[in-house]
Amino acid sequence: MDDVALEMEQDDDLDVVESQLNTQNSVHDRTQFESKFDFELTPSQHGGKNHYEVDLYLFFPKAVGVTSESYPREAFYGDMTHLLRVRTPELKRGRGNIFITPRLSSVEQYFQSHLETAQRDRLTQLVVHDTKLFGCLVYTELKRVRSDLARVIKRATTQQTPELVVRFHTRLMGRVESVHSAIRQYRERYVWPLKTEPLLVGDEVRRALLLVDEYLSYRLESSLIALHRLVEPYGKTVEDLQHQVEALLTGELAYRNEHVQAAAERVEARVETYYYRLGLLKKYVSEVLFLQTKRINKDNLYRKFVAAFGAALAATFAVLTNVQTTRLMLNQEDWGFRIVAITMLGVIAYVFKDRIKDLTKEYFNSRLKTWLPDFDVQMFYTHFDADGRSQKAYLGSSQETVRYLQRVSLPPDIDYLRQLGHRAELEPERFETVLHYNKRMRFELEESLRDHFGQAEIRRIHDVLRFDVSQFLAKMADPRQKLSYFSPEKGILTTEAPRVYHLNMVFRYRVTHWHEGKMTCQASDYERLRVVLNKKGIVRVETVVPRGELGQEEGFEGSARGELPPLVAVHPLRLTPGRVAL
Repeated sequence: MDDVALEMEQDDDLDVVESQLNTQNSVHDRTQFESKFDFELTPSQHGGKNHYEVDLYLFFPKAVGVTSESYPREAFYGDMTHLLRVRTPELKRGRGNIFITPRLSSVEQYFQSHLETAQRDRLTQLVVHDTKLFGCLVYTELKRVRSDLARVIKRATTQQTPELVVRFHTRLMGRVESVHSAIRQYRERYVWPLKTEPLLVGDEVRRALLLVDEYLSYRLESSLIALHRLVEPYGKTVEDLQHQVEALLTGELAYRNEHVQAAAERVEARVETYYYRLGLLKKYVSEVLFLQTKRINKDNLYRKFVAAFGAALAATFAVLTNVQTTRLMLNQEDWGFRIVAITMLGVIAYVFKDRIKDLTKEYFNSRLKTWLPDFDVQMFYTHFDADGRSQKAYLGSSQETVRYLQRVSLPPDIDYLRQLGHRAELEPERFETVLHYNKRMRFELEESLRDHFGQAEIRRIHDVLRFDVSQFLAKMADPRQKLSYFSPEKGILTTEAPRVYHLNMVFRYRVTHWHEGKMTCQASDYERLRVVLNKKGIVRVETVVPRGELGQEEGFEGSARGELPPLVAVHPLRLTPGRVAL
């Protein structure tokens, strides 16, 4: 097999096989834990639909003082940050994964009609949308190049075959050049005419074209530096790639100093100001991917219903009491007895009317909270069709629920994962508060969603959840504690020991397939993490049970929606060798 064939084979192996629900859990910063979910948006084959469900069980140690009173659901949602967007659309690629530069036809049309005010105004939003989306596409390709190189290096290290990196780096050079060529063509076609030709361009369009150019320049620089650092250990065997990266960095710096206005201020600006501007650029470009959401507070909705029901019961009691009072007044018996009875009924009606209303609300609220969602988020995405008309597509809904659970009421599979790894029967009992967060995603698209820009297909929804642990740190002890112990050789010694707390998380990911209103298959996957905390924040995250090691699949015969389908085949929890099956 020749070198070119080897390179092609190696490059094809880099294609990541994505599941219908991809996940990634990590530390975002010192006080925030981050979970990323990628949900497949496009309908499954043969007209079916996929429903997704994520369950997160948080096991709080008693020492942090978490209870339903001290940390209600409203506080949990307040500590949760949501970032919901579509993942960058996918374009067709060239041979060898080469990035093919898409043309911004809307910008070219805008430039051609620059003397026609009405036509410019009609195209403005489309041009801004396409320009930002182009920036997202190029940066996504830069990230893909970098992650592909990292995977090749990891594979070469694991297999102890450094020649894999040497073979792959020639293919990588072509991909880097294809991205740089896309940026160069963008500047030649759309940015340079702004400065050299007498074009009438609106402020919004000019700002979009120039800011995306600046954004791509900084992103190209940071990505090239990352590539250079990854291949540095391989020395002269990849020096042609290193020279290419250094030449591109030199050229990019010269371009910014000459053509990007903000770059001239970079040398004198503080790092804080520079980094802040990078954040603004990122938000400006990536906002084209974010969804429009309508958040409906289901809790308030059914609280109002229960309050109305309680008021109706109280009014019914008051009416019945008034009827009885009227009957007593019409009675011709002893007036003294009637006065006492009427007074007592009046007092009873006054006292119990309000109590009936309050008790009814409390009772039904506690019952309804166990199965009704707290929030229902309607998801919309504004895109453009082939004619440039904006469309607001309804994607589906996301429902969220939070509740506290007693340990005895935990599902058996979740309790098993929490107990997994206990080293001995004599281990001290763990006193924990269990909080359950449930998220359900239902997509209602009947066909694939495409943006007119290069017929880019929008395939996935990207959901980022960040959970802030700041509220739990106040009741923790100092991160360093003195510990005294006896050594036969040195006597009594004192040292400092780290004081940490464990926040255990168990995730259950569930994908359900529906076809013509009937459930056909359901697959569950599990993951267990241990977040190690101290008074300063998150120390680290440990993986106890990685995703893919435990799972369950269920197949169902056709049954109507709402009915419990008969179980045809159950594949019990899949375990790697060395683990005990459930």
